[in-house]
Amino acid sequence: MGAGRANGGLHQAAGAMAVKDGTSTIARPRRSKGGPAAGETSLREGFLELCGPLVGDLLQRRSMLLQQPSPANVHALRGALRRMRAALGLFGDLLPAGDVKWIRRELKWFTRELGLLRDLDVLVARLDALESRFTPQTRPEDLMVGLAKQARRQAETSSLVAASSARASMLAFALGDWCARAAGALADDRSLNSCADPSLFAQHARITRDGAHIGRLGSRARHRLRRRIKCLRYSAESLARVKGVVIERAYLATLIRLSQLLGDMNDDHVGAQLVQTLSSGTCADDLWPPDARRRAAQRKELKAVWAAFETGKPPGRPLIQRKAIDADMKSISIQPS
Repeated sequence: MGAGRANGGLHQAAGAMAVKDGTSTIARPRRSKGGPAAGETSLREGFLELCGPLVGDLLQRRSMLLQQPSPANVHALRGALRRMRAALGLFGDLLPAGDVKWIRRELKWFTRELGLLRDLDVLVARLDALESRFTPQTRPEDLMVGLAKQARRQAETSSLVAASSARASMLAFALGDWCARAAGALADDRSLNSCADPSLFAQHARITRDGAHIGRLGSRARHRLRRRIKCLRYSAESLARVKGVVIERAYLATLIRLSQLLGDMNDDHVGAQLVQTLSSGTCADDLWPPDARRRAAQRKELKAVWAAFETGKPPGRPLIQRKAIDADMKSISIQPS
């Protein structure tokens, strides 16, 4: 999508906000009765404390990728893009809808531009780690690694073109100024918790519903569930760094393990497809053999971790705690008003 088609102030020029009839596109602050409770962070302060470091991390990761497109830098930039996208989703309609829609769409585009490169990095690492079932002089895996590395070089070129494009530059360098302007329109007499709590709980409820029969989900459905779990995980991890916000450690650990397990299963599925494509279907089973024991172990652990997530109640309702938790990180349940 070209920048000229975007809606809202951010889209016209990096750092510039559109003004119509003397009014900025940024929404006016919403007033609420009372203010943040003692120890809580205001909505305005929380937005800056949350998004400021994420913007800085995104800029740094992009710069590192352009200097050295290593597997670690590719993975780190994709994570930074997703964390920024998840953070914006926490604030619902409190931010200008046109701006947020455009930003989230561009973040998604940038993430996808790095997708094939990341998939090939995972494939190469997995093939290198395979224990050969052949003699040291005959390793079909080595031939596939060569093909995968050749494909990676092509994907790397394409990803660097996208990362250094005017489209990516505008997105990266406009975010900081936009966040500062957007924060100025948010209410300072309202707490960050009042905004983030309902969003996190809604995400948790949808994940619980969609994963009710996780053991019978196909690869596509598991992947969709994994994306939602990662979004909730990224939101919770970012919020945990904000002053006055506490996320239960056990809950976050469950989210992380769930996303890792589903990620491993997705990598197996994508890896098999890549091997099939790169080898033109010849000897694909020898190069990427199905491992029944590995799959059985994955499903067994997934069932256990999901049960912990599903049956173990969220750390309070809402998820973010408004009170301190004791040293052993036990949750303090908060009843909805």
